[in-house]
Amino acid sequence: MDVETENSRHIPLKPPSAQRSIRSLITKPVLIAILNYGWLAFLDISYLALLPVFLASPVEMGGTNLPPQTIGIIIGVYGILNGLVQVAFFNLAHKWLGAKRLFMVALTMFWVIYGLYPVIHFSVISTGSMNVFSWIALTFLLIAAILMDMAYGASCSIFY
Repeated sequence: MDVETENSRHIPLKPPSAQRSIRSLITKPVLIAILNYGWLAFLDISYLALLPVFLASPVEMGGTNLPPQTIGIIIGVYGILNGLVQVAFFNLAHKWLGAKRLFMVALTMFWVIYGLYPVIHFSVISTGSMNVFSWIALTFLLIAAILMDMAYGASCSIFY
């Protein structure tokens, strides 16, 4: 079986039996890339699902008891700032740290994100509602989440 090109050359195609199998494409670097991206997506989706539940839940059940309007404002401002920071600073961070180091730094933000949930909750327990320390901790959580989102851009640089 041949294919004609613009220059009228015949390029022989390999028969289907001679093509590589899917299993032969799963090399160690490919597997590491798939696992890294999979964990990034899993942890990010978990955080994004947990945040509104945590903010809306009563204090007695481990949350902060914020009203839905406040939660909407928090998540909306987070989304706008996240987009602006990614556009303004991702390229600088990528040049400064490099793709692999930026990916690793961004993934370490999950320690900060998940570590701040109990800090915020215990702060809320101490006063019965959100206090200045709780708002500061929530702000740091959202900043860490914005930095974590740089992992998606860095992973594209590493893996592709």
